[in-house]
Amino acid sequence: MVERERSYHREMFLIASTGRCGTMAVCSALDTHTDHEVEHEPEPLLLRESHRRHVGQWAWTPTAIRKFASLRRRRHLPYGQSLRCAPLVDPLMRITGSSRLVILCRAPDEYVQSAHSRGVMRRGDDYDRWRILAADLDCQNTEDLIGSHYVAVNRHLLAVRERFPDRTMVCVADDLERRIDGIAAFVGASIADPLGIREHLAARPNAGGVGSWTEDRAHAPNPAVRRAMADVWTRLTGDA
Repeated sequence: MVERERSYHREMFLIASTGRCGTMAVCSALDTHTDHEVEHEPEPLLLRESHRRHVGQWAWTPTAIRKFASLRRRRHLPYGQSLRCAPLVDPLMRITGSSRLVILCRAPDEYVQSAHSRGVMRRGDDYDRWRILAADLDCQNTEDLIGSHYVAVNRHLLAVRERFPDRTMVCVADDLERRIDGIAAFVGASIADPLGIREHLAARPNAGGVGSWTEDRAHAPNPAVRRAMADVWTRLTGDA
């Protein structure tokens, strides 16, 4: 474990994605092998608030306000956090000054297969209950819903990148062992053990499927959903 230096010249950073992009592995690797404290989706997740903002409703519950205030207080610390609330990332970036954002993304077909293997949109938990979906897409089955979520999240994150281009980095989650150096440099984290952090990422905690869903192969989403997924993927990765 790296001895952490609580210097105030570094800025907080955020990580956001659709999920199933190695977010947990990146947070764990940076937390263990750099001088930053990095948390993976700490409570409160703001799932309900995120959904409400996505559909144009009031999102600023006391819980959301407390979380935003807590992150604002940490904005000049060597600290990072991954988020589950893509519709709230834009206002969060605005209130935290010069904090940086890493967007992790994954190719559409890979995402659908991975999310399907984890039971996304079939578990019936709060993650599914408040999962944001693209309102302009007609969804007939689970794969369509998974694709619609991919589109909705990445549209929000694309809007953040357009608003804060100098503070946002897009990283394709295909070779995290190689890409971690660039991520660390962008957020200002010093890697103390380059070999150790690569071995950590190679282990990829949370990478595989779970439960009875792992043997159920996903079908392709309908053509309209596939086109929308391809569009956001192309726009995200055009300069990644």
